[in-house]
Amino acid sequence: MTTYKISLAAINDVKDFVNMVMKYDFDVDLVSGRYAVDAKSIMGIFSLDLSKPIELKAHTDEPGDFDKEIEKYIVGWLNWKMHWLNDGFQKEVRLFLFLSK
Repeated sequence: MTTYKISLAAINDVKDFVNMVMKYDFDVDLVSGRYAVDAKSIMGIFSLDLSKPIELKAHTDEPGDFDKEIEKYIVGWLNWKMHWLNDGFQKEVRLFLFLSK
């Protein structure tokens, strides 16, 4: 399973997100507090509190291009991206501190 924190700030974000997730055969859930919904369900997503970041759980060990497609929804995606682009822990820590100011 792969887990991310995402944000769906606008109605069009939800629509585009659902259309993108529907392309994948594996299950994807969104979790907000104690509620979990199918990420392929627009009605389910709108039942969540979208004013805060929500947790995405992709039930697969090989997400393929899924990571790249949801990149724009990932909270702190720059920090996540830099983790993979840079080869030093120190660089990741500096970036995190910069983003948290």
